[in-house]
This record gives sequence, C-alpha cells and structure tokens, in this order.
Amino acid sequence: MITSLSLAKHATFGLDPVALSGLTKTNFIFGDNGSGKTTISRLIANPSNSDFFACKINWDAKKPLREDAYNKDFVEQNFRQDKELPGVFTLGRETIKTKIRICELEEEIKGLDNKIGRLRGTVEGSDGEGGKRRDLGDLDEKFKDLCWKEKMRFDEDFGYAFKGLRNSSKKFFDHVLSQHKSNTAQVASLEQMKERAETLFDDQQIQWEVIDRFSASALLGYEGRPILAKSISGRDDTSIASLVKILGNSDWVRGGLEFHKTLGNTCPFCQQPTPEDLQRELEEFFDDSYMQALKEIESIIEGYQAAWTALESHLKRLLERELPTLDGDSFVAGCHELTAAANKNLEILRAKGREPSRSQSLTTLQGQLDLLNGMVTEANKKAAAHNQLMANLDKERKTLTSQVWKHIIAVELSPALSYYLEKQERMKKAISCIEEQLNELEGRKQNVRLELQRLERSGTSVVPTIDAMNKMLSTFGFSGFSFRQGNTGSSYKIVREDGKDAKATLSEGEMTFVTFLYFIHSIAGSPSSTDLSVERIVVFDDPVSSLDSGVLFVVSSLIRDIIAKVEMGEGNIKQVFVLTHNIYFHKEVTFSAKGRKGLNMKNATYWILGKPKGNSQIRKYEKNPIRTSYELLWLSAREPHANPHTIQNTYRRILENYFMVLGGYNQDEVINKFRGQERSVCAALFSWINAGSHDSGEDLYTAIDEHAISLFADVFERIFTAMDHKNHYEMMMNGAAGGST
Repeated sequence: MITSLSLAKHATFGLDPVALSGLTKTNFIFGDNGSGKTTISRLIANPSNSDFFACKINWDAKKPLREDAYNKDFVEQNFRQDKELPGVFTLGRETIKTKIRICELEEEIKGLDNKIGRLRGTVEGSDGEGGKRRDLGDLDEKFKDLCWKEKMRFDEDFGYAFKGLRNSSKKFFDHVLSQHKSNTAQVASLEQMKERAETLFDDQQIQWEVIDRFSASALLGYEGRPILAKSISGRDDTSIASLVKILGNSDWVRGGLEFHKTLGNTCPFCQQPTPEDLQRELEEFFDDSYMQALKEIESIIEGYQAAWTALESHLKRLLERELPTLDGDSFVAGCHELTAAANKNLEILRAKGREPSRSQSLTTLQGQLDLLNGMVTEANKKAAAHNQLMANLDKERKTLTSQVWKHIIAVELSPALSYYLEKQERMKKAISCIEEQLNELEGRKQNVRLELQRLERSGTSVVPTIDAMNKMLSTFGFSGFSFRQGNTGSSYKIVREDGKDAKATLSEGEMTFVTFLYFIHSIAGSPSSTDLSVERIVVFDDPVSSLDSGVLFVVSSLIRDIIAKVEMGEGNIKQVFVLTHNIYFHKEVTFSAKGRKGLNMKNATYWILGKPKGNSQIRKYEKNPIRTSYELLWLSAREPHANPHTIQNTYRRILENYFMVLGGYNQDEVINKFRGQERSVCAALFSWINAGSHDSGEDLYTAIDEHAISLFADVFERIFTAMDHKNHYEMMMNGAAGGST
C-alpha cells in the first residue's frame, strides 16, 4: 500500500514538494479541472516515468503493488478506433475442485506475503526506510562522523594525506575502511611525521649543499716547528761574544748593528766614535747560520699568516650563506674561538721574529678545528638524508601518507574502529540470515504462483466478462451496441446490432460509460490468462465527467462496492484513490449508508486540491469537507490566502444564497443596515463582487490587490453581524468538517 506521495517540478506542481502523507486504504481527492488530479493519477500509474524525476512514492513494508488507473491515458490507450480491446480473462465454469484449489493457493500466497512482509519490515521498516538496514545505516553514519572529526583534527598538519577526500565525509569514511584492510605501513610518531612533512611537502623543494671539511694541515704543521722553541743568538768563538753574553741581549745588539751601519763608526746608543773593527766583529757574531735562522722564522710567520687567511676566508663564506643543516649559533661561536686562537698564535710568531733569542710555543688549533669539522659532518649527514628524500620524493611522500593513515586507524581510531567492525559484522549477519529466509519464501511463493497460473490458465476465458458487461449495458438502457469477442479470440470489440463497429459512433456519454465499465471488469480480472489474483492499487480520475445523473449514481455505487471490499480486506484490490471535480459525484461516492457492511468512510482520507497561486497545493481534512455546494463556497472563503480571481464570485454567491434566496432579503435591505461610512463600504462591496463576477477579466485584474481583499473580507463579516446572523458566519468560517494542511 502507498503510505505517502510527494510531487514537485512537474505540470502544475512547482519547485516546493506537495505531500500527501498518512494515506489509508481509501483516499478521496477533490479539485477543479487543471488543479493537478491527472498528474497524481499518472504518478501512481507509472511512477518510473522519467518525467516524475522529482516526485516520490513511499510504500509500506510490502513490495510495490500493481497500479491500475482510470484516467485520460487509459481511455486513449484502450479505446483507439483502430484497435480491438484487450480481452479480460476471468474464471469460467470449471470444476468445484479446481476452484477450491485456487482459493487454497491464493490463501497460501497471502500467508507467504504476510511472512515476507514481516521479515521485510524487520529488515527495512514499515516505510522501507527503517529496520535493521536503518540501524546499519545509523551505525555507519555515527562512525563516519567520528572519522570526519579525526580528519578535522589532523587536517592542518597532514592535509596532504587527505587529497581528494577533504570535501566528502562519505569518501573519507570509505577510505578509512579501505586503509584498515590494506595498509601495512609502520606506525610512526606524530613528531616524526610532522618533521618529515615539513621537508617533503615544502613548496620550495631544493637539494641541500654538502659542505667541505676544513683542511688545516698546513696551519697545524707550523705548531711543532723546533726553531720556535730554540733561542737564536750569534757565534760563541768571536771576540765580541763575551760582551754580548755580558749584555745578555743579542736581539738588542743585533738591532744596534743595523743602526751602526747607517751612522758609520758612531755608536747609535752613546753617539761616541767606535773602534774601526767593531762593525766587522758584530757581523762575524751574527753569521750566516744566524741569518738563516731568522729567514726560517720569517717564513713561518708568512706561511702561518697565509694559511690562516685562507681558512678565515672559508669560514667567512660559510657564515655568509644560509645553510639549513648547520647549527648556526654553535658554529659561529666555534669560528670565533678558532679566530681568537689563530690571532694569538700570529702574535706569538711575530714576537719570535722580533726577539728570536726567546723560546716560543704556539697554541694548538686542533680542538677548535675538530669541533667545527664535527659540525660540518653532522650537517652533511642531514644534507645527505634530505637529498635522498628529494631524489625519491614521490616514493617518500607515499610512504609518509601511508604512515599518516596507519597512525589514524591503528592509534586514533583503533577502539572505535574495532567496535564498529564488530557490530557491523553482527548486523550484516542478521540481515543476511533474514534475506536467506526471504529468498526461500519468495521461491516457495513463486512455485505456488506457478501452480495457480496453471490452474487459472486451464479454467479462464474472456467470454464471462463479455456477458457481464453486456448485462450491465442492458440494465442501464444502453441497447444500441454491445461487446463481442474479437477476431483474435482474446480481445473485444464494440458493435451495433447489425455487427458493424460502434466505437466511432458512440456519444461522449456512451463512450465514457463503456470505458468505465471495461475498466471495472479489467481490474477484476487480468489481461492474460494468469495473474488473476495479483494485488493492485486502483485510481479513479474523474470517471463521471460527461455522465447524466442516472449513470452517475450507478458509477458511484460500483465504486462504493469496490471500496467496501477494500475496507473488509476482500479481493485483490488493496487501496483506492478517487479524484474528481464533480461535487455531486463526490457526495455520492463518499456516501456511507448506515449499517452498510464494510463501507466505513471514517477510515478514509479527504483532500482538496487547488491552484491558488499558479502552483498546485493540497490540504488534508479529518472529515469529508464537501457536503453541499454552499459549504464548498465557505470552504473557499476560509482559505487563508484567497484566490484573487475567484474570491469575488465566492462572496457574491454566499450573500445571494443566504440572504436573498434563503432569507428573502434584497441588496438595498442589507445596505440600509449600515450608516455613514460603513454604508458606503457595504455598497462598495456589492459593487465590487458584482464587478468581479460579471466584468471583463482585464478590468477585474487591475482592480484587485491584497489590501482590497482584506478590506472587503472585513465588510463581508460585518454584514452578517449587522443582519443578526453572526453565529452563522462563525459556524461556517470555523468549518464543521475541520481541516488541516
């Protein structure tokens, strides 16, 4: 059975869905022509039509039933003049034993359907959207939300790992499950992964420079030179050697020698004449070996200075470059210590050059150089590791991405994932078990139906339907034509008494009744020799559009008989929809005679379909809202959003029917109940409603707006007050039937 309908984006139904919910076995829909009734009947009859892409039908736990609709489409498809009518098969006069067996099989199918319905209800719920599948969906949804929260937590640091999944919680959830099955990466710490990510996913990926170690062997080689520790002085076997020893300062004497050469035979210290052989004796004292030693010391000073200058330049170049691998502060401090030690050694060497007789020793630079070279070694290790990453960037990125996902599923989501998978497995097993039972029951049902079809095929015929339809035609005075078996033996044709085809010459009323009669019998049988008992839903869309009052009564009675069987659960029709714009037909078909078996219209749903603002809208009523044409006028007056194209006529007809036809008043008597401004307003109301009922549509449209409707609705109410009929106004506006949207 259909539990609800939703229509949108088709024909007169607009963008916002119009819903019919809480549908029962019997459903009455009243609406004017063009309000959307045929659209509803077409949706029920053919819900798979692509034109209804925005519309929806919801069923109960049972599978969808066969839909049969009496509407314009049915007439067009079955009563074209160039074809015979498809035959309607019903059971003939077969043996009682066969009939009993068919009844038994039909009951067995019903029992199987009940079991199947209960099991489907367990799996899918009463509306097809609940049950264990809904529970499984809820479980998926909760875990999906939890996965998405983890994604949000790690998005800033590891967003690269979620590429292609960042805008879909469903895709992220599916990827979590996929990674759980396939990810074999090692679990890494968050700190390690963040550090590697900063390198691998840096926008500027470059190779890092490898730094040359400091080669300072030449510089270090000067530190152990023996001459630095040796006291350099003149020859001991010269006559002046004893004097130099007495003075104890050969460096001072050597300095005086240079000045003596400049001044001639004058002492540079006391300015007295010196002996002629003093210059010679001094030069003999400072012989070649002494001068050679001085040259060696000078060479050491120059070599040390050059070696240090080269090393210092190398250090400066390193300090000027940005080397991400070096510990900057430590390296700068080490360079400063090395520079200080080297400069101190240079001072020592220069002192040795000035005073070669003094013993000197250099401070070794080995410690500072080893420290700096150690920093360079560590920096080069980092550079090598980084450059290896750069050489295998894609591979390393994939490895890191796998590690990120491994961390999420093995650490962050581990408890929740285990709970989810365990519960999901239990739910799937339960559903699978029920589905196995359903398959078994469906198989049994199919076997029973095959036996039923075999029995039906052996005892069915199109002839009983011909007899039944001709009998009904005769009963209601249609004697000029009848149904006969067609040329194929399994079809019908409509002929005159002389045997000529009658379809082309039937009046509109005759054609309408014939089509309805054929439809009534077709839903009681089958277009094939099998499936006579298939369960179905039947829709009647304006079946009395062109019938006289006598046949209207017959059609109403036939439909009420069908409704009675539906309400009592008899036969294969499980639900009925009746749509009409004819108020008299609506009254007849909804009439429930007291004590009539099975016909309880209290269980039915009642709807009024309208098109107040260009789009179809529908309202549901607890009770039948249409009893008389006068009540229908008040139903329109009660609408919260009055139709500006019909409200004038509605007010006029209410006032005319109540005060003038029933009450015997005339228009002037009503107007004379008012005084002053109210009298003018009342007179304007009568003028307005008459204009709205009789003037041209163009003038009417330009004269109406929401303010005018509101103003005259207020005066409409005050007329009943002035005429002492306020109780009637309130009763009719409240609506005895009651309604709900």
